[in-house]
Amino acid sequence: MLSVSVFAVAGGLVLTPSMPVQMRRGCSVVMQQGPGYKSTGPQGVSAKYSSNGMNTADPQEPTSLRPENPDLAAAAASKEGIEGKPLAAPPVPIVDQLFVGSGVLAGDVGFDPLQLADTSKALAWYREAEIKHCRLAMLAAVGWPVAEKLNGPISAALGLDSLLVDGKSPTLANGGLGSVSVIYWLAALGLAVAAETSYLDDQLGVRRVSDYEPGMLKFDPLGMDGKGTRNAEVWLGRVAQLAVVGYALEEFVTKKPIALGF
Repeated sequence: MLSVSVFAVAGGLVLTPSMPVQMRRGCSVVMQQGPGYKSTGPQGVSAKYSSNGMNTADPQEPTSLRPENPDLAAAAASKEGIEGKPLAAPPVPIVDQLFVGSGVLAGDVGFDPLQLADTSKALAWYREAEIKHCRLAMLAAVGWPVAEKLNGPISAALGLDSLLVDGKSPTLANGGLGSVSVIYWLAALGLAVAAETSYLDDQLGVRRVSDYEPGMLKFDPLGMDGKGTRNAEVWLGRVAQLAVVGYALEEFVTKKPIALGF
């Protein structure tokens, strides 16, 4: 953009600021005749510039992003089925709509005589606790008698002292927990903290995963996850909890290792 005005003064040209003139690259500029041009009129009268696309009387339309030939049919088709419809609300997480007897959770038979799980959040919390205890109990139900059978021979082969107490697994009732290495307890604590952090994120709604159910670990390498396997896990875990309690009571009363019967 250049703002100039040309005056004929004493046979020369003097440029002074004046009204804006639009200039475009590649356009020819022609000085038109007028009063004062070639000394034919009064001195000091401005000349007028003109060119293709450069005229103060005919300003050019500014460049637009609008296409020259818009496809109106395609634009209308792209909005088909959208106009007039409200945006869909995000799905409500499963852990926010649980209740006892709904059948959503595996092993739910509507049994809660003390009304402990009276809210969806409470039910999700108790199910998290139950499924964790089920998994630990299943490991303990197998590991307890196996340890009583193999701990002695393995310790002897490694030249270490056996952790068994008169052939029984170390427990609060049997004693012997003080002989367990501190490294083991630290490793178990670290694993528990890592697992609890993940569980708490889901329980407290930090991740807000809509399809999350209590106890989900997102670990299913064999692709066996389903309603049947979830029910089997819960019921086997409940039996395993009873079995571990039975192991402890039996050894406390009989003072003999349960592995004798295996």
